[in-house]
Amino acid sequence: MLGRTVSHYRIEDCLGQGGMGIVYLATDVQLQRRVAIKFSAAGEDVERQRLQAEARAASRLTHPAIAHIYELGQAEDGQPFYVMEYVPGRNLSELLAAGPLEVTTTLEVMRALASALSEAHRHGVVHRDIKPANIRVTDSGEVKVLDFGLAKTSRRADASVHDGTLTASVVESGLIEGTPGYLSPEQAMGKPLDARSDLFSAGCVLYQCLTGKRPFVGDSLLESIMLTHGHAPPAPSLVNRSAPAWLDAIALRLLQKDPGQRYQSAEDLLADLEAGETRRGVFADRRLWLGATVVTAIAAVSAGWWFWLSRPYVPKPEATRWFEAGSSALRDGTFLKASKALGEAVRLDPDFALARAHLAEAWIELDDAGRAKDEMLRLQRSPQLVKRLGKAERLHLEAIEYLVTGDHRESIGRYRSMLALAAEKAQVYMDLGQACERAGDSVCALESYRQTVKLDPQYAAGHLRLGLLQRRMGKNAEAEKSLREAERLYQAGSNVEGLTEAQYGLGALQSERAEPARARETLEKALDTARMTGNAQQQVKILMQLASLGVKTADEQETRQRAQQAVDLARSAGAENLASRALISLGGAFFQTDKAEAERYYIQALDIARRNRAAATEARALLALGSLHSTTGQSGMAVGELEPAAGYFRRAGFHAEGFRASVLLGRTKRKDGDLEGAERVFTELLPETEKIGTREEQALLHEAIGQVYLLRGAFRAAARSFDRANELYQAAGNRPGTLFSLINRAKSTWRLGDTAGSRALLTEAETLAAGANLKSATGDAKMERVLIALSENRFADALAAANAVEAAGIPGGVEGRLRLESARALALAGTSRAVAAMALCGKLLHADTGAQRGWPMPEARLECAQVALAARDQSKAQSWAGQARQDFERSRNPEALWRSLALMALSGSPWAGRPAQAALGELEKLWDGQDFKRYVNRPDVKRLREQLGRMEGAS
Repeated sequence: MLGRTVSHYRIEDCLGQGGMGIVYLATDVQLQRRVAIKFSAAGEDVERQRLQAEARAASRLTHPAIAHIYELGQAEDGQPFYVMEYVPGRNLSELLAAGPLEVTTTLEVMRALASALSEAHRHGVVHRDIKPANIRVTDSGEVKVLDFGLAKTSRRADASVHDGTLTASVVESGLIEGTPGYLSPEQAMGKPLDARSDLFSAGCVLYQCLTGKRPFVGDSLLESIMLTHGHAPPAPSLVNRSAPAWLDAIALRLLQKDPGQRYQSAEDLLADLEAGETRRGVFADRRLWLGATVVTAIAAVSAGWWFWLSRPYVPKPEATRWFEAGSSALRDGTFLKASKALGEAVRLDPDFALARAHLAEAWIELDDAGRAKDEMLRLQRSPQLVKRLGKAERLHLEAIEYLVTGDHRESIGRYRSMLALAAEKAQVYMDLGQACERAGDSVCALESYRQTVKLDPQYAAGHLRLGLLQRRMGKNAEAEKSLREAERLYQAGSNVEGLTEAQYGLGALQSERAEPARARETLEKALDTARMTGNAQQQVKILMQLASLGVKTADEQETRQRAQQAVDLARSAGAENLASRALISLGGAFFQTDKAEAERYYIQALDIARRNRAAATEARALLALGSLHSTTGQSGMAVGELEPAAGYFRRAGFHAEGFRASVLLGRTKRKDGDLEGAERVFTELLPETEKIGTREEQALLHEAIGQVYLLRGAFRAAARSFDRANELYQAAGNRPGTLFSLINRAKSTWRLGDTAGSRALLTEAETLAAGANLKSATGDAKMERVLIALSENRFADALAAANAVEAAGIPGGVEGRLRLESARALALAGTSRAVAAMALCGKLLHADTGAQRGWPMPEARLECAQVALAARDQSKAQSWAGQARQDFERSRNPEALWRSLALMALSGSPWAGRPAQAALGELEKLWDGQDFKRYVNRPDVKRLREQLGRMEGAS
């Protein structure tokens, strides 16, 4: 195997070999980095499947203390392999050969190991072979755990494995998973395993780090395993007096025979390690031994246990009542009420840490980051308050802290960890769903809310949040069912504000379904209820929904009246940020019908947000303005608004809004002709989107990158991007996205000279579009047929196709009209109607279309230069081709640049001929040989080259 190249990996050395695989050191010749590559030791199908299962399990884990999986592949002979991070340094077993480790080093190793196990167990992965040989310490002191997710040797129908009887043949045959001396008792007996088995093995590692000796050592493999069952090792400090007593307690608890007596999670182990490290000085001075769980009689007499004795914090009863009311309001979405209730809880009991954290959460929802950070800062200044919380409460506190700092993924992770500890899992799933929503992960949120109502069908807030999310996701029938159930439960429980939220959701749903009469009736009922309770936040939301309804029913008076009532009410309640949000919603209602009115409301919202330093609301107002100005062709303003909005959302961890702002920013730059800037925006966004984005988001981004490549003349790169977008859209079941990616692929295909392949793709797309009733896609495909006909010099067919596009509806607004008319002009010139064609070009190129700088103006100028040549107007031809040349130089499009230079030469520019030939030569160097050959044989390109050749021959 050494010296062989597998895929793009050159095998250089054997790093190790075991019963289940061989690991080699290799070099990735493409990326020029060293990797480790693992093959199965045996050639049986079951072993091949096992290797693939190993890689898939390990690839789910992303953690700094876990060696990463890069790729799962297959060699030419069909042998599977996977490629992982190569970790230079020494195995822990090599370090232990010199004896016990320093306590500081031991703690670094154990903290990394516990943290890595926590990540693995959270993903349902049990390592099964934790031992020093699988722990690597780099030269810089980093600790990495290797071989995660290993699916070990297959279970066979061997009674000796399953009946609790252990024999030497079983051990020697490899049916026992793991390494003797580090096996848990249940692992040695072949019983089902969970995370606690890894913790026993971790205890063996800790014991060896402290003492230099394994806790279970026999003269044979079988004896080592038997000692695991019947032998209780002495406390580490009795073997090595320099071992601290507090680590005795941790080590002996990990080595309990009964899994129920061990640590129940790696998080608990990590917490004790960190707490013990904090108190190290106390242990060194006092060496207090408190009996707790007795491991053995010897261990109890000689070592005992140290426990940190502190009474858990019990909040004051009156504060608890306000806390419960505020927490309920948070889940119902009535954040203003929540802030008031939780503020009262904190006033009554300043030491109530969870109440203070929930108050910070309420302020975040109300976009008051300053107050939220103040509350979390008070907690950080009082660590004694946090220390008195239980494990689940500490996780909850951390989840909220990550929310306040904008790290939504870490917040989600803490809620997931809480699920293993919480008695009331429905509420944790509820909080997890809300955290997923904040991160823009609708799929995670939907599943969490479904789990909430599954575990507690009487939980009204669960049905409410589920219904509201289903409405936003377009699942209208499911949304109505969920909201009706929430309405029923709130009514039965006499929860008036919850009832109002459910009615608001139903009214919004009915409005979206174009049922204005029912929507107005439902919303008026909700408004009456909100007024009765005096909940300003709910009244503002409902008034804004009624204002939006007024826009849909063309009732301008109602729209303005309701919107003004909402803004006035928000201001009178001292909720300026709520007023700002209301104005953004109002602007959105006018976006399609009256852009000037929409702009006015957006600017008001922006002013209020800036005065109140509400960063999130300011970013949303900027996003709204940027979207509007991009639509109206005011690209400079749009870019100035979208750049800070996108930056804020990405820094604050709002993936969905950050993605939307960034994509809109990139499209605006592309539309304005700044292709380099557009490409930079899209490519910088891609890694984050591939990591946490949906398939649709990833597809959209690849499509956007492909469109930039298309405009820069990089047709093959564009084709690859469009193919990737198509794969992702298909995987997501997104039919519109699939057909548009087919049309885009067709655009790159005919430009490379494959017109037959392009037509086949367009036919496939048109079939999909007809089935989905997507007229815009049909128009887009028809437009491309016009351009294909022009590329084949079939001008009469192009003219007929252009008329068909107009009859079906021109896609793409102002830009689409410009693209169609310039193509029509070229078709007219090709059918001997050059005078009409010139008149059309003059109208197009001198009109204020709002598309003077960006696409498709440069291509229109190039087509009109051809029209001018046909009309024998060399002056116009030279002028238009020269302007196009400047555009294509700026956008770095070598393919269009050579065409513009060729047309300049044909129109009498004496210096352009040689640069045109040089530009075509550069294109040949840049492109694949077959692509270039097909391109120069494209009829219109071939004709242009022939014209240029005749001109040069004549001169």
